[in-house]
This record gives sequence, C-alpha cells and structure tokens, in this order.
Amino acid sequence: MPSPFARFDDRAKRALLIARDEAVRLGHTWLGTEHLMLALTCAGGGATDALTSLRVDLNTARPAVEKIIPRVEGSPTEVTLTPRMKTLIERANRIADDRGAPTVTPVSLLLALVADPDGVGTQVLSQLGATPEKVREAVDRLTPPS
Repeated sequence: MPSPFARFDDRAKRALLIARDEAVRLGHTWLGTEHLMLALTCAGGGATDALTSLRVDLNTARPAVEKIIPRVEGSPTEVTLTPRMKTLIERANRIADDRGAPTVTPVSLLLALVADPDGVGTQVLSQLGATPEKVREAVDRLTPPS
C-alpha cells in the first residue's frame, strides 16, 4: 500500500514540517488539525493566500489555538499524528483527485481541514471569522482548479 504522503508536493510536505514544529513549540506530543491550521497560515501558496484574504495569520491564530489547547511545558522528542489528522490526510488525497490535481497541495490540506467542522483547526478558523464556507469561497476565488 502506498504512503498517504506519496503525492504530497513540496509545499504540502513543508506544511507538515511546520505543523510538527508548531506542535513541538506548544509542547504537544501529537500533531493535530490545530497545528496544521497554524502551518497553513505561513506555508505559502494558495492556502496561505486564502487564509490571508480572510485576515487569518499566524499571529492571530496561535493565541486562539492556545486558548483551546494550552501550551505544555517541555519539548517532546516524538510527535504522532492524531486519528483525525490521519483522516484529514486521506481526505486531502481524495480532494486532490476530485480537483484533478496530480499532487496534494496545501490547498488540498486546507479544504480537507475545513471539511471537518469538529476539528480544532476548523473551530479556531471559525472563531476568527474564517468559516468553512468563507474558506472554500476564498480558495475558489484565489486558486484555479488544477
């Protein structure tokens, strides 16, 4: 069975690395949707452009995440994907297919993120005024399908 990351483009891989760094910075031993959402604010490309157009950036999103899931003292040596993140990655692969994209991009990850209204990442975006509907509209406006 191929890796769920096999089709990730360089920016999507970079977003996951940034997400891992955000988890470590917060002292979390898991990589969740909240960390990915933070990463997508600064990973570059269409996802960052969409979030920026909705006035969501790393400086506004971090405090909102920490309000829901506080920082933990210490620096974890291992960070594992949550079950919700594993599902999100599968969903991002399907979204890339549906959009006719040869690779999973940060846009695919953002669309997969907002497809789960119960994820912390989507909850934070909604609190910041970037509802799933507004995110999808921004993506459609700023990034043409592949």
